[in-house]
Amino acid sequence: MKPEVAIIAAVADDGAIGRDGSLLCHLPEDLRRFKAITMGHTVVMGRRTFESLPKGPLPGRENIVVTRNETYDPGYDGVRVAHSLEQAMTMATMPSPVMVIGGGEIYRQALPMASTLHLTRIHATFPDADTWFPEIDPNEWQIVGQAVNNVEQGVDYEFVTLERKETKVPIVGPGLGLAAQGEAPRYLILAGEASGDLHGSHLIAELRRLQPEAQVRFFGGDMMAAAAGRNPEVHYRDMAFMGFVEVIKHLPAILGFMRTAKKIIDDWQPTAVILIDYPSFNLKIAKHAAGRGIPVHYFISPKVWVWKQWRVKDIKRYVKAVYCILPFEPEFYRGKGYGGATYVGNPTVAEVEQAVAAMPTRDEFCATHGLDPAKPIIAILPGSRLKEIRDNLPSMLQAAARHPDCQAVIAAAPSVDRDIYRDILNNVAPGLGLAVPIVGGLTFTLVRHARVALVTSGTATLETALLGTPQVACYRMDASRVAYWFYSKLLSGKYVTLPNLIADEPIIPELLMHHCTVDAIDDHLTALLLDGPDRSAQLDGYARVAARLTTASCATTTARLLTTNE
Repeated sequence: MKPEVAIIAAVADDGAIGRDGSLLCHLPEDLRRFKAITMGHTVVMGRRTFESLPKGPLPGRENIVVTRNETYDPGYDGVRVAHSLEQAMTMATMPSPVMVIGGGEIYRQALPMASTLHLTRIHATFPDADTWFPEIDPNEWQIVGQAVNNVEQGVDYEFVTLERKETKVPIVGPGLGLAAQGEAPRYLILAGEASGDLHGSHLIAELRRLQPEAQVRFFGGDMMAAAAGRNPEVHYRDMAFMGFVEVIKHLPAILGFMRTAKKIIDDWQPTAVILIDYPSFNLKIAKHAAGRGIPVHYFISPKVWVWKQWRVKDIKRYVKAVYCILPFEPEFYRGKGYGGATYVGNPTVAEVEQAVAAMPTRDEFCATHGLDPAKPIIAILPGSRLKEIRDNLPSMLQAAARHPDCQAVIAAAPSVDRDIYRDILNNVAPGLGLAVPIVGGLTFTLVRHARVALVTSGTATLETALLGTPQVACYRMDASRVAYWFYSKLLSGKYVTLPNLIADEPIIPELLMHHCTVDAIDDHLTALLLDGPDRSAQLDGYARVAARLTTASCATTTARLLTTNE
């Protein structure tokens, strides 16, 4: 079967797309959108486009170069060469769609094959342009997503997504129960953090593949914006508050975001509200939507099995279905009298497989970031929220500093300013003699090439397990002993970290709250750096974790369940 084909391009008002082998202009938001849309897919390009890439092959993607030169050598391992666009399509192995990224002649050949166009419309002309996008017949294409105008560096532009008209499919499945047959479904999707933005972007893409005329509004980030072709109603960066004190300090803003969500529900009357984790906020919106007779679906269950189990009562009252990404969750819900939970697969499995297939070698990674390839790496993953980072990073750094024969590297979260890490390093590192690089956007690569990882408890513990790197799970909270006692009473079950929960055994050490001391971190770190029983036992446990997960796409399965009664 031929793969689905999509085109992504930045096009000026006069159809120009390039000059002297380069882009017309440098727009950071456009580049972020490009990365979000193409990540995890096969990218197909002409030779000149490939050679214009400033850092070589695009990581996290399968790179295929089309050229008539039968002896062409791209100069990079893993980059494949095709001698026609048709041949390139047969070579693609990553999930559809195949993304065609340039240049002009490749676009011209690909346009008749394409079902989707992701365009950045630059509202300007460039007299010195020398490369052009093929003409688009408005009778063949329909706009399915359009963002409000953006302005960067004096350039006015907008993101537009078009789909070929003959690719329409029935737009309303019986599972939603609100929209009349033939009415375009309307989805309000609510994500409050970086992981939700990632998973939400995949869900939006799958929903729009099944229902091309679906309308989507959302709370989320740049990845969801790229998939939806519009800006978020509220960006998750503005919602990332953690802990009782943080919430109280920002309560007016949080209440304002809730009013925004409720007003959209009341005025727009979505076909369904889809929640992604973030329960403190989302369950309040679920109550409001359910009270208006609007079906509520939960994609990626909140971790009620370990924290605040009373939330199950609200889920039973207000949520029609829960789509779980952990295999033990449906059984937990059934034990609580809720039968609407379904395991749909875990997204981390495919994300890790794709990342490993495309990542640079350890020597290449070290060369790029100024690391010594002869020294073991200690990867430090202090979380994605400011409080997590401030509470956990100092202890992680102090434990790593006890191993001068290793090199510590910090994985930076995408929404956190680098100055946050530098401030902590300036307070901790000078007295310890540490020089610690901060690496952003390459967490999987860093972890894969590390000897051991120090990981703030969360999804990253499962990612680290699937990447095959031994780890110590840390979750310190700088607060009083009364607060420690209070939070410990909220925890339920034997384990907190995902590898231990999935395997139902203590595969990785869990250092929580006041147990997360520098000495405790270092005890486990020291054992795992050695080729000894602790390291072997953890790696064996990882294999049992992987065996319990499935490679099915959770976004594809969830979108199908949302749009049908299966």
